[in-house]
Amino acid sequence: LWTEPAGWSYEGREWPLRGARFAPGPVTREGRRHPNVIIGGEGKPRSLRLAAIYADEYNVVSARPETAGGIYERLAEACRVASRDAQSVTRSAMTGVLVAETEGELLDRVHDLRAFMGGGESDPDAWLAERRDRWIMGTPDEALERVTAFERAGVQRMVLQDFSPRDLDMVKLLGSALVGA
Repeated sequence: LWTEPAGWSYEGREWPLRGARFAPGPVTREGRRHPNVIIGGEGKPRSLRLAAIYADEYNVVSARPETAGGIYERLAEACRVASRDAQSVTRSAMTGVLVAETEGELLDRVHDLRAFMGGGESDPDAWLAERRDRWIMGTPDEALERVTAFERAGVQRMVLQDFSPRDLDMVKLLGSALVGA
């Protein structure tokens, strides 16, 4: 339906589709009539092959800057095999985010987040340590440093997972620290 004109029909084995209409349709860009196709994963061969053939964007999940660059190199090779320009695939990364003005405020946010997620009984320091190398985490300067490391690894777009949706102060802090930078 993304690429067919209104009134599209299909006679399937189980179901017929007649006079299909999808409105409003997607905005045409670069001669295409469908939204971005995003394929994500941890850089395994199948997801890279599918991305090289079909995707507009490849999103590395639970990303670390140290591993993202190698994944994008393998994506470039998969694109070469598929006879596609690797630069035509946007490289993105998705990671958790937890930022505060001070280390004490960060620990408070960890406590609030753990209570919200139902895991407040275990050691918050261990929980924090387990995520420090995967998330955008720390003070605004540390967060910006981490985003810069992702950029150096080839990330063109970041998807920040905010697991504290009620913490609007952190969202404001992120906006001033990362977007305003």
